[in-house]
This record gives sequence, C-alpha cells and structure tokens, in this order.
Amino acid sequence: KELGVTPKELVAAGLGGCTAMDVISLMNKHKQDVKEFKIEVDVEPTTGGHPIAFAKADIHFYLTGTIDAAIALE
Repeated sequence: KELGVTPKELVAAGLGGCTAMDVISLMNKHKQDVKEFKIEVDVEPTTGGHPIAFAKADIHFYLTGTIDAAIALE
C-alpha cells in the first residue's frame, strides 16, 4: 500500500500548477471574467528502462465565465 505521492506525480502536479498560474495570469491581463477554473493533467511515462520520464503530457484547461474565445485560444 502506497502512503504518499510519488515523485512523478509531484512533477505532474507541478506542471499543472505552473501552467495554470500562467493561464489565469493571462486571463486577468486580458480582463476576462473567470468564474471557475479547472485543470486536468494526464501524463504518459516512457517505456522500458530507467530513468523513467514523461513521453507525453496532456493538459486540459476548463474555464467558465465571461471569456472571449479568441483570447482563450491564443
């Protein structure tokens, strides 16, 4: 039974947190009225051997509020 967060999970959480800060900062800069902000990070580790790294990371941002789609997709 694992009792804590693994180093890879911490890196994925850091990736999500750092990019989320950038996104919300840009939304504020462009005066977008964000009411709710959710982020999902899905990472795919490399296969075979060490060190294990991430082969792929998908980051999905979900924002609600009065947001100009042209700005949100920049």
